[in-house]
Amino acid sequence: MLGEAYLISSLPMEPTDPAVVAREVATALRAGSAVIALTGAGASVESGIAPYRAPGVTGWMWSGLALVGYPIAGCGHAWDNWPRVAYFFYSRFFRASVRAATPNACHTFLADIGASVVTTNVDDLHERAGPTDYADYVAAVHGTVSAEICAGCGRGAAACAHSHAACGYPRPAVLLFGDRLYPDTAAAAVRRAEYLVDRAKASDTPLVFVVGVSWALPTFAQFLAELRTCGGRIIHVNVAPPPAEYSAPNDVFVRESAAAFFKRCREKYHMR
Repeated sequence: MLGEAYLISSLPMEPTDPAVVAREVATALRAGSAVIALTGAGASVESGIAPYRAPGVTGWMWSGLALVGYPIAGCGHAWDNWPRVAYFFYSRFFRASVRAATPNACHTFLADIGASVVTTNVDDLHERAGPTDYADYVAAVHGTVSAEICAGCGRGAAACAHSHAACGYPRPAVLLFGDRLYPDTAAAAVRRAEYLVDRAKASDTPLVFVVGVSWALPTFAQFLAELRTCGGRIIHVNVAPPPAEYSAPNDVFVRESAAAFFKRCREKYHMR
């Protein structure tokens, strides 16, 4: 049945009026529907963190890193071989922009309704949008810049094994391109994500938001397929429709920025 649904969805999805979808979301929330969100870089754009796959030169890089800085700071191989240089670009540009950023309406609405969140973002904005214990409802499967590890052995600074040439240099506890390390933060988040998805699957027709996902790396493909099996109401929020292989006829597509759409949802839900 799932296979048939994917075959039928061969054309780009037509967008639905955001106001109509926001009313549906508000009605479902009042009825007590469970909510889970799968979020990508588009969820943080209006917080000032540009996705590096966005159009234009600055979109290739972490929040405006120099053209040379991106392949260095975002590449595990560079951290292995030039940790001092990689750390300079990372701390000077990306980390600074993340620390200056604040959660937008997407992050705060999801936190306020207690939604579970599985995200590929490493900016910690979902966690910062809610109370301290809300971090238990967020799974940052690519790790987080709120923690740092040794660039050489992957351990915390105090437990550095000095077993690698890059040991002693701190790097973000996130998955990088071509990485040889798998940070404990990412491993733990994947386990938490599996738990959050299983919990949503146990609910009756949960709301499933797919927000700002590029699908260049189909990290969410398996989770989305699993959530379909429980009759989840899939709502894609993005500036472009999802690829056919990640959509189905009953999905809804909202062509609007994440912050703008969830601001609508808040207004319809009468949350002040």
